[in-house]
Amino acid sequence: MPTTLPRIYTAMERPIYEAVAMLAKKDGVSLSQKARDLLVEALEVIEDEGLEAIVERRRQNMGKSVLRADTLCLPCRMTRKPAFCRARTACW
Repeated sequence: MPTTLPRIYTAMERPIYEAVAMLAKKDGVSLSQKARDLLVEALEVIEDEGLEAIVERRRQNMGKSVLRADTLCLPCRMTRKPAFCRARTACW
């Protein structure tokens, strides 16, 4: 059955082709489906790396409105629940 999805034609080295073919056979899917799945996975990894870079920049430039791990104080003496403070003295 023909598809209307865009196609990518690529050439690859024999060992890569054989590895993809082996994975496709193991998973019981077509070679093109396995190649698609591997590309999607690779794109997700690249996306995660980009998002991690954004997270790291935000950690370095945190403002007052963002809760930071170093503002977590010991449990409050009265309620025994974790308390948060900026001065690190109010809940001690």
